[in-house]
Amino acid sequence: MESLKASDYSIDVDKVVSEAKFSDVAVREKEFKHADLDTHRFESKTGFAYLNAIFFRRHRRILVRPILACLAIIAILFAAAVVASVYQPNIKSLVSRPDAILPMFVFIMYFSSLGERVCKAMFYNCDISLLRYSFYREKNAVLSNFKVRLRRVAGLNLIVAFAIIAAVFGLTLVFGSNWSVMDTAAFALSILFLSLFFSVHHLFLYYVFQPYTTELGMKNPFYNGINYGVYFLCFLCMKIKSPPSYFTLIILTSTLVYSVVALILVYKYAPKTFRVK
Repeated sequence: MESLKASDYSIDVDKVVSEAKFSDVAVREKEFKHADLDTHRFESKTGFAYLNAIFFRRHRRILVRPILACLAIIAILFAAAVVASVYQPNIKSLVSRPDAILPMFVFIMYFSSLGERVCKAMFYNCDISLLRYSFYREKNAVLSNFKVRLRRVAGLNLIVAFAIIAAVFGLTLVFGSNWSVMDTAAFALSILFLSLFFSVHHLFLYYVFQPYTTELGMKNPFYNGINYGVYFLCFLCMKIKSPPSYFTLIILTSTLVYSVVALILVYKYAPKTFRVK
C-alpha cells in the first residue's frame, strides 16, 4: 500500500509540474465573456479561417498580455535611454551607426517573438482535442490551417516589430543621429523580416515536430536541437560586419527560403508528425 501511495504521489507531482508549464496559456470557460462566445461576427469566414478567428478571439487575453509586456519594456528602455543621455552623452553613439546595432536585433527579435507561446496555447486549448480526428491531419487541411495561423502569429509579432522600429527611430531623432534614407529603410525592413522569420520558425517546428505530449510534457529532441541551432545562428549574426543593405538582403533571402522550405515540409511531413503523442 505504501509503495502504491508513493507511486500515486509521484504521478500527481508530475501532472502538477506539467500543467504548471501550460498555466500561462490555460483559459477556463468561466473567464470567457459573452462577446467571446458570440460567433456571429465570423459568419463570413469558413473552414480553418473560421476556427482560428474564434480561437484567437476567445484567447486574445493570453496573447495580448505578452505584447503589452513587450511594449512596456520598449517604452521603459526608450525613456531610460533618453534620460541617461542627459547625464552620459556618449550613450548617443549607440544608435549612431545602424550597421553596428542591426546584428544585435536578431537576438532581440528571437526573444520577443510570441510564436512559441501561441503554439503552446493552440495545443493546450485546441489541437490536443482536434488532433485525434484524421480529417484534421490531412495534407490540405494541415497546410491550410498552417497558413491561416501563420498570418495570425505574424500579425501579433508585427505589433512588437513596429514598436521596436518606432523606438529606435525615435532615439535617432532625439540623439541627432544622421542615418541615410537607405540605412533607415534597411533597418526597418530587417526588423520586419526578422519578425516574419521567427513567426515561421516557431510554427514550423510545432507542426513538423509537435513536441507536446498528452501529459503536457515535451518529447522531441529534434525540436530542441533545431531551436538551439537557430539560437546559435542568431549568435553568429552578431559577428557579421556589413552595410545594413547587405545585412537586410541576407535576412530577406533567409526568410523567403525558410518560408518556402517550411511550407513544403509542413505539407509533406506534418500529416504524419502533427499528432498527439
